[in-house]
This record gives sequence, C-alpha cells and structure tokens, in this order.
Amino acid sequence: MIDLDAIQARADAASPAPWWTSPDYSNTGINYGHGNNRQQIGKMHGTGDAAFVIAARADVPALVAELRAAREVYAELGPILEPLRVMHGRHLGTDHLPCGWCRLISAYDKAMGASDGHKDAAVW
Repeated sequence: MIDLDAIQARADAASPAPWWTSPDYSNTGINYGHGNNRQQIGKMHGTGDAAFVIAARADVPALVAELRAAREVYAELGPILEPLRVMHGRHLGTDHLPCGWCRLISAYDKAMGASDGHKDAAVW
C-alpha cells in the first residue's frame, strides 16, 4: 500500500507553493516566490517536464488528501461487506468466473491493501 505519510512529508519539506516558470516556457527554470524573494529551485529539460513538476507541487498534496478521504470511506464499507464475504467465501481461491459481489469484495480488499483470494477476479 502507498505510504501517504511519507509522500505528504516529502511534499511538506519541498519549497513553498506556488511554483512557476515563464508563461511560454521559454525558460524552463522552476521558480517560487516573487520579486526580490524569487528563487530558482530547478531547471528542466523541456516544457513538458517543467509543466509536470510545477503542477505536481499542488497536485501531490491534493491527491494525498483525496486518497486519504477515499480510504476512510472504504474503511467504513468493511462491516457492510462482511456478510457478502461470508456468503461468497466459497468462491475464494477457485477458478470461477467472479460475480459482481466478488468483484466488489476484491476491489475493497485491493484498496485496503489486503490480498485478493480470487484467482482471476477483474477489478475495476
């Protein structure tokens, strides 16, 4: 499972947002701050790289927050899915074509970092 605390710690340790470069990407330096407080923190080898890195400064913390919220919702589903897990337990570890309920249980287990008992379960 992805270590969200480690990712968040790296994002928190990075130079403060917003990061920017020249509007037309003619200078692929990555900067933060403005006026006399402006500092270059890196230089990229292309406009695509610069755009990606600049966006990542805001995207990474937002993605971490979104994934934490999704994990909270998934954690709440555990007790709801338990009766289905018991009912469909006979399928675990078999070659059966998984039903919709089995796919749901498999997706939940995968999201929560548990191993999947289905051999061929397709997870959306």
